[in-house]
This record gives sequence, C-alpha cells and structure tokens, in this order.
Amino acid sequence: MLAAKLHPPLRRPDTLLRSRLVDALREHVECKLQLVIAPPGFGKTTLLVDFIHEVALPTCWVTLDQGDGDLPVFVAALVEAFRRRAPEIGARTLAALQAGADLERRAGALARTLAAELDEQVDRLTLLVLDDFHEVNDSAAVTAFLDELLRLLPDGVRLIIAGRALPNLTVSRLIVEGQLFGLGEADLRFTTDELLTLLRRHGRQIPADQAAALVDGAEGWIAGFLLSVPHMWQGLVSRVIAARGEEGPLYEYLAAEAFDRQPPHIQRFLLTTAVPDVPDLDLCAALLGPGDWATVRDAVEAAGLFLTRLPGPTGAFRYHQLFRGFLKEGRRRSA
Repeated sequence: MLAAKLHPPLRRPDTLLRSRLVDALREHVECKLQLVIAPPGFGKTTLLVDFIHEVALPTCWVTLDQGDGDLPVFVAALVEAFRRRAPEIGARTLAALQAGADLERRAGALARTLAAELDEQVDRLTLLVLDDFHEVNDSAAVTAFLDELLRLLPDGVRLIIAGRALPNLTVSRLIVEGQLFGLGEADLRFTTDELLTLLRRHGRQIPADQAAALVDGAEGWIAGFLLSVPHMWQGLVSRVIAARGEEGPLYEYLAAEAFDRQPPHIQRFLLTTAVPDVPDLDLCAALLGPGDWATVRDAVEAAGLFLTRLPGPTGAFRYHQLFRGFLKEGRRRSA
C-alpha cells in the first residue's frame, strides 16, 4: 500500500486559514459523522488539513482511489491507518480478511470486528478522515461496511468523509440523533472578505466590487488558482464577468495560461506525471528517464502549478484534480 495514501498533504504556509469553516467542524467534532461535499476545486482537502492541525487530535487519514472500492483493499487501508496510531489495532480484522471466503457478503461482520477492536484499543478521541470518497461511493460492499461501522462506532472515534457527492450511506438515524454535520458547496465557496484577506497577504489589493465579481462569477475554485498564478491578474476581472456561468471555458483559459508559460521540459514533466495518481521520484525516472526530477518537481511546486508534495521518503506528490484533468486532456489531444 502506498504510504502517501495514509498521510494528509503537507500544510502550505501561504494558505488562508478559513476560520469559519474550521470552527464549524470543531464545534461538531462530537458528531459521529461529518461530511465535506463539493465539486473539485473548492478546497475540501485543504480545509481538512487545516482542521486536523488546528484541532490537534490523533488523526488517521486515507486518501481513497478507485482500487479501494474492493472491500478487502478498503478495510486493509483503514486498519493500516489506525495502526499508525496504535499498532495493535486490527489483528482480528486482518485475520478475517485473510480467511478470504465471501468477504462481500460478510461486510457487516468485518465492520463489527473492527468496531470491537477500536472500542478496546482507542483510548482518546481519534479522527478517521476518508478523503476522495467519491472514488468508492459506488461500491455496495464498502458502503455496507461503513454503514455497520458507523452504527457501532465507539465513542472514541469520529468519521469525516470528503468527496464530490453525498456518500451512499444510511444516515437517517444519525440525523435524528444529531450525530451528523455537513459542509457543502455553498459553505466552501470563498467569500468576498476571504478573497480580499488572501490577496492582502500576498501584497495585492483590488476593490471590493471586483473581488465580489470574482467570487460570484467564477465559483469557489478561483481564489486558489489566481494566487498560484499571479501573473494572470491583469485584465482577469473582465474575463470572469464576461464568462459568468461558464466555469469550464474560464478554467481552461486559466490552466492553458499557466501551462503555456512553462519551458518545454516542464511541460513534458507535467504531461507525463499527470497520468499516475500519485507519482514519485522513481516513477518519474521510469517514465521520463534519468534526471534530477526532485529539482524539477520542486520547480513546478515553486511555480504554483498545483503540485502538492506528500510526506515520506519517496518524493511522492500529486496535482490538484482540476489541473490534473486539464493535463490529461492535453496529453490525449496531443497523442
């Protein structure tokens, strides 16, 4: 299992701490389940990284991908995440996995085994964060497992799910019991004040009405993009206003501007490393040949091209989902 899946992204020092959202999650930390649901680009992962740093509770983190829709893979990832906090957790659960037969039908039994182990071993409030849950949301076995785990979740564990769509979980009981809290697209959209604060931090100022036009016309993803690519500010407000309601074309314009300004070797690096979910330096060498790929990766990060380095010795990193999609489409068109 990739270690990068089990680490939250590194916290960037230039990121605006969105206190209103962090405080909302903190105020509801006693809820068994918290949801952060919005389209790509609204800062879901960044918010959760800020939250776990601010709340300072033990956190078990899993960044999900399509392969985790297989129940044994999903359960093994959860166990490994918990074991990074308490190595003794999960022995009986893993033994049940290795028993093998008919795991899909035994999702509930697996969940009950893990819940019992958590109840025995977790001695202080601990967060389990499942990021990119949309990648596994269509797996009936995974959602059945989580439904049962939530039903039996011990008092010492809280679950936070982030994704692009509401999870296919049975939450009516949690709602009735006041054990569910959620943030959605409307909550995560940048406010005018947040955008102005972010700009001031970077030594930039625009009138409040222009900031309002950016927030209203380009939806939530715009702020992070513009700060990463400051050379595009000139004349951008008029483009945003003209493109109001056309997020796709506007985003493509911004991404193309960022990409087209890069030298050929950086463009090649971007297009090639956008294919794997979580590239690392060894994979860069395998795909691109010998080279100082750590320096190139660092240059891409310094240029604000939506690259986030992940903890660990492999030099792993990943791209913002919107930018990665742009790069993959560019690669497809040039093939």
